[in-house]
Amino acid sequence: MWIVPANGPAAAGRRLNPTPNHEERPRFSPDGKRLIWTSKATDPTQIWMCDFDSGSGLLVEKPHQVTEISAGADGGIWSPDGKNIVFVSAVYPDCKDDACNKQRDEELKKSKVKAKIFSRLFYGDGPKSTRLTHCRHGQSNSPNEALRNASAGHAITPA
Repeated sequence: MWIVPANGPAAAGRRLNPTPNHEERPRFSPDGKRLIWTSKATDPTQIWMCDFDSGSGLLVEKPHQVTEISAGADGGIWSPDGKNIVFVSAVYPDCKDDACNKQRDEELKKSKVKAKIFSRLFYGDGPKSTRLTHCRHGQSNSPNEALRNASAGHAITPA
């Protein structure tokens, strides 16, 4: 993840977070004091966050992981008031919590049968669907609660 002054020159660009991880989709909070991004520091991809000093153009302290969902989290975007982060996660539509999604993925990996028969069309990429969910400061952050609360339209806390 890199930063370059908006008024240039391009040669003034520098790395913000010098890690070997694949990081993408950085987004500043509405007040410009925090930065979120998608990182493959974990498998699957999760949302990470760090405070940002706009004066120096540097990350402040060490980044921390915001989401911890077995199906991964992607495409984080701040709410206009900066209190929530909205992201997507590919889950099994009939699973009620993250434990169910994790178990289904493990069963699929262990199965010797890789062929699939579909009796209906799925929207997206197969039997999993992408579910829009979000995080909110000040509440629990368990993976199971993340999906349960997302299904109910409630929010969860970034770590």
